[in-house]
Amino acid sequence: MKIIAILLNCCFLLLGITSTAQPVITAANKFKPGDWRRIQEAQITGVVAGSSGINQVWNYNNLVDMPGSSGFDSISLPSGGPIPPYFVGANLKGYLYYEYGGIVDEGDYFYKVSGDTVRNMGYWANPLDSFIQYYQNPYIVFPYYPFTYNSHASDSTLVTDVLGTGYTDTSRRNFDYKVTGYGTLILPGNRTFTDVLQVKTTTISSPFFFPEINMIYVKQGIPYPLLEMSISPLNGTVVGVDYMTSYGTGPVGPSYTFTGNGNWNNPANWQGGTMPPTTFTPGSIIIISHAPGGSCIINVPVTIPPGVQFIISSGANLVLPGNLTIQ
Repeated sequence: MKIIAILLNCCFLLLGITSTAQPVITAANKFKPGDWRRIQEAQITGVVAGSSGINQVWNYNNLVDMPGSSGFDSISLPSGGPIPPYFVGANLKGYLYYEYGGIVDEGDYFYKVSGDTVRNMGYWANPLDSFIQYYQNPYIVFPYYPFTYNSHASDSTLVTDVLGTGYTDTSRRNFDYKVTGYGTLILPGNRTFTDVLQVKTTTISSPFFFPEINMIYVKQGIPYPLLEMSISPLNGTVVGVDYMTSYGTGPVGPSYTFTGNGNWNNPANWQGGTMPPTTFTPGSIIIISHAPGGSCIINVPVTIPPGVQFIISSGANLVLPGNLTIQ
């Protein structure tokens, strides 16, 4: 199950048709450089979609984590490397790392921000492969504020997929968004959030017939969705659940991914030949996701300071003839 990438693309397209109901999401909730969160997929057995309406209590404290399925995403400026020509003009970038069932999804989203409007330009699965998905008319993600209960909007765009082989495919994607409820949300660990809005998003990709339906829960002061559910269009059952385990705002540094087999200090074992420096930039991300059957041998002293994300993929092997210190 993988719904995070879809939700990063489509949440919050709301045209600010404001009622007198509370709560209200204002422009202060826009993404900004330094925002980050950790995400956890949950098992769907026994999970039902939350009711709509006012003053709801959505209690998901008993969600059971799906082993080996979690992720991390962050927002930064689009600097530090080349950008495909489809995304020239972007002034905000979202980085996504997500592992589900032993499969890793990693890439960048590109946004163009103007005032209180944020438009999604597309996605680049970089550097794992050369897949690019771009929107010929970038659609609005964070448009007009404020929005509240019963706010409603729709949008449409042409989506083009570009593969490394040169093959392209274009389809139309239609979006519909409506705030269907508000109330209190309870997540695992009895983490309780009041004044939460429930947003139903429906995406139809032509020529496909069945829509994608997601229910997301958002709160003023937290730029990311707290909870995301994928709903079957056939019978309304829950077919996917992701929830936020932590979030924050701080410096976002570069990411380094170990994909080879062997010593830590061999640049050939790191994506793009770029291995981590001796001194890390605050907010850096280190990912161990080596080749099947391989291992990452930490053959030199390595210290991971506070503020650096150290992610070990499911099934990854660390061999420690040297020293690894995580402060």
